Amino acid sequence: MYKSEDGDVYAAEGTDLTEDEAISYGAWVGSLIGLGAGGKAGAEMGAIVGAVSALDEYEYGLDEEALASIAADIPAGGAGLMVVVEHRWMIPVRNAMRAQGGILIAQDFLNPESLIAFGADAALEG
Repeated sequence: MYKSEDGDVYAAEGTDLTEDEAISYGAWVGSLIGLGAGGKAGAEMGAIVGAVSALDEYEYGLDEEALASIAADIPAGGAGLMVVVEHRWMIPVRNAMRAQGGILIAQDFLNPESLIAFGADAALEG
């Protein structure tokens, strides 16, 4: 995401995943969230929802409100980057970002336990 000096915001997203890989990954993530939300039946339903969502939306969980919030925090003439990659691939990006004076705002690992816990929390709230 880039904000021009005039305050205009430009956003782009991309992936190296093929459509089949996106569907498979979506099913895996959805299954783990569903497992936390509703056990075996939740995992089965989550796999279906995750696969369809990955194919249909391909938006990585960011809605317009979230994008607007991120854009508001970017100064005019600045940019923001959100990357979801295998952590070893990020090393050259991190180094290049730092070499250009960039600041890492957050980093974390997405793991199966976190997805299951997320599903369990969502089930409690729902």
